[in-house]
Amino acid sequence: MARVARSVLVINPENNDRVIIPSDQDAPEWVERTYADRDDFWSPEWPPPRRAARERARASEEAGGLFDPGAHNLQEVRAYLDGLAGDDSGRVERDRVLDAERAGKARQGLVGE
Repeated sequence: MARVARSVLVINPENNDRVIIPSDQDAPEWVERTYADRDDFWSPEWPPPRRAARERARASEEAGGLFDPGAHNLQEVRAYLDGLAGDDSGRVERDRVLDAERAGKARQGLVGE
């Protein structure tokens, strides 16, 4: 669960409802998904889990080269895959990571088998 740093007005993308989340309150999961990359929303002590996982995955990649899905939990691997570019290089890296996952842990949440 992530916590907002200040009161925010958000719009639910599923039904366009406007919702005010008071300062220092936990945000619903859909807010975490929709606004994960907004630095101004989140309390530093309680960032959205997907964002934190994506940042850990990027740091790992920068420190040691290729991203190894076997060295990360399911949430971190999903966050890494979600953060890849939509171009050819992103698709190649996505295929490489999923192939490594199939050859390793083969978690159903990633490879769907």
